[in-house]
Amino acid sequence: MTGAVRVETLRETEVFQELRSTILSRVAGLPESRVREMSDVQIATSIPDRISDLRENQALMLRIEGLILKLFDEIEHEDYGSLQFPTNIRTIGSGASVRQSFNSEGYATDLLHCDAWSGAPSDSWNHLLYLLYVPEAPYLEVFETLTPNSSLREYLGDYKSVQIDVSELTKISATPESGVLIIWPTYSPHRTVVPFQKSLQRAWRVSIDFRTRIASPYDADRNCLPDSFSATKMNSAGVYWTFPMREFRDMESKISAELMAATRHGADALANRQNYIHQHYRTGAYEK
Repeated sequence: MTGAVRVETLRETEVFQELRSTILSRVAGLPESRVREMSDVQIATSIPDRISDLRENQALMLRIEGLILKLFDEIEHEDYGSLQFPTNIRTIGSGASVRQSFNSEGYATDLLHCDAWSGAPSDSWNHLLYLLYVPEAPYLEVFETLTPNSSLREYLGDYKSVQIDVSELTKISATPESGVLIIWPTYSPHRTVVPFQKSLQRAWRVSIDFRTRIASPYDADRNCLPDSFSATKMNSAGVYWTFPMREFRDMESKISAELMAATRHGADALANRQNYIHQHYRTGAYEK
């Protein structure tokens, strides 16, 4: 791995426009065709305070995965062996309540951190793509990757307990705006910045984020214990699926392909994936 943080601008690409309209239409309750004609500020006025978890919409998640594959065709990237499924969709607004909710947790992302500290695979990469950004909304601040000999690479635990000096880090220039994609190795310190709001109207950020792994989902990693492969849907090793070579039309075809990939890694890998599917995608059609 090169270990370098990367920033790409994709706003003018068709794949970004399709991703943007696909997701923002669901978030704001607007037709996709209308979203394509609206500015971020115009769309933001239609965003409700409460939004359902779109990750439960499997057809939508498969469509997004297919668009992410097209997005990778637009840029240079590492040779990934795994891709998170489903993708996270973040809709974060401004305001004092947002600051309070972040600061109340030891793993709050407004604390400077590396995802590996809380268990992300040591070979993983993060990707965040802004779909909509209104000034005064929360945004990502990211710093250059820790050196290979940094003691902070060995830390595991909550973000409040770690000692890290921001003055010793080099900040990456990444202006928050629609179409900006930031890619960083897991040992790159970063945080969500929640600005103090000046205006009375809530400012919104809508983004997608996901991780990849260099290795297969079934390769051992010091942060991913085999016995916890299926512990949770989104925060265990099972959330990483074999990097797909094509878009899947439905979950049945995606799961079928994944079971074949797991089989090639052996009986333990297959058993882990079968258990993950049974725990988090319960339906008899997937358990053949």
